[in-house]
Amino acid sequence: MKRGAAAGIPVIVLVTVLAVSGAAAGNDAGGSSEPELVLSQRFQRVIAAEMNAVQKGMLDLASSIPAGRWGDIITTGRGMINGYIMKKKLSEAEQAELKRSLPAGYRGLDGEFRDAALNMVRAAEALDMKAVNHSFYQLGETCIACHARYAQKRFPGFHQK
Repeated sequence: MKRGAAAGIPVIVLVTVLAVSGAAAGNDAGGSSEPELVLSQRFQRVIAAEMNAVQKGMLDLASSIPAGRWGDIITTGRGMINGYIMKKKLSEAEQAELKRSLPAGYRGLDGEFRDAALNMVRAAEALDMKAVNHSFYQLGETCIACHARYAQKRFPGFHQK
């Protein structure tokens, strides 16, 4: 899809996707949670900084996609693929230690997130707004799945009583 034709459509799609994602996650969250991640304070700080950067990236995408700002979508997507903080703040040994301490399910969701970001970058490079929107939806789905599974204390809306 070309830039001009895409500009009005994504806003509706984006709002619908976020509403459906949140509703679906709220229905599925109960019973599938795992214990909160237990990490050293250093790793907790690094992951918190990474998650804050991801949140900013998602918000940036929420405004870049409807505006058809392809370059911004690509730049943000590449940041998500490469990680914002962890590769910059941790040595290779610390990265390996952190990776070993994270549950396999968490690592799997992280891989899905990075795959969705890569697909979004490729779609933006091809000026394919429909595929960009789909990838953005997948990014949100992995965030929701991870929060519902590993961070119910931080996101109590995913906890069913």
